[in-house]
Amino acid sequence: MNRISEHRKILRRLGVLGVAAVCVTGVTLRLAPGAFSASTSQSTTAIPTSAISQLTTIAKGIATANGDPDPASVQAVATTHGQALSVATPGDWMPQETGDPVYLVVMSGTFTGTGFSSPAGHSTPTGAFLSFVVDPATGRVLDTGLSPTAPPVSLASLGPVTTLTL
Repeated sequence: MNRISEHRKILRRLGVLGVAAVCVTGVTLRLAPGAFSASTSQSTTAIPTSAISQLTTIAKGIATANGDPDPASVQAVATTHGQALSVATPGDWMPQETGDPVYLVVMSGTFTGTGFSSPAGHSTPTGAFLSFVVDPATGRVLDTGLSPTAPPVSLASLGPVTTLTL
């Protein structure tokens, strides 16, 4: 199975966690009007207050499912799908979706990628940074990433950063 197919398989499994969290709470995320500038793809406003509790619920579910129910930090930013991929899954690229608005959440802690696959004979992946991308219109988790190192792109370079408290 090629890398992209395996990555999509993992995303489907982890997307279920985000969807489950949304279903349990009966929450739908909505992007605030004007959250993105017409001239650039950088977010011009912070994540709407109405979306913070929903993102917090999803983050709590994903953090708990990956072994750290109390991460050291959880930060979120409204950005584009393409920019979010450069943080959550560096090297991944989906040209048909790169300009779509999304919420990117990055958590730091001690995570065990229980929903991530690994090659036969290798241990379950672990990492200090767990990132995920959420579609603001549906609340669905689109992408996830787990890394031992901090994201290669500063969240502040993407737009106003919101700190979430789990």
